[in-house]
Amino acid sequence: PCVVSDEYGGVRQALEHLISRGHRNIAMLAGRFSPYILGERYRAFLEVTQAHGLPADTRHIKLCDPTVESAAEACLELLSRPDRPTAVFGGNDVMAAGAMKAARRLGLRVPEDLAVTGLDDSSACGMLEPELTSVHIDCRRMGELSVARLQALLAGETDVPQVTVVPTELRVRGSS
Repeated sequence: PCVVSDEYGGVRQALEHLISRGHRNIAMLAGRFSPYILGERYRAFLEVTQAHGLPADTRHIKLCDPTVESAAEACLELLSRPDRPTAVFGGNDVMAAGAMKAARRLGLRVPEDLAVTGLDDSSACGMLEPELTSVHIDCRRMGELSVARLQALLAGETDVPQVTVVPTELRVRGSS
């Protein structure tokens, strides 16, 4: 049995937020995470953009390491294109910080010239200026459920769910 966060739902929330703010050219910095996480986020990006009639162009998805510098380099490439994105979804908050760094290097303002969202809702969100909009992953709840599932298995229970998905929640701040 495993406990996972709603990766698909988290990306959907972030993208729908950006779309509701008028963004039509959205890029994604996809981190090199586990195949499950990367796959769910990638699938969500393509399906949500298509559902809103936006081009689901894989050129708008850059795979990079989940670090500030790797994300900044990937985002600099995206922002240097003639059809540069007006919004970037970072695969985690560190990558979103890299996107903000790239924007500053090019003289772009966040969120006026480039909206940025992240995923994790880490403590870094409040340290950035403007503060980072991010999808909250309830790690505490995931831990509680994991312990409960383990206790049930150790007690010999056989009806333990094989997969438990914990909902995510978008926390809107100044970067978007």
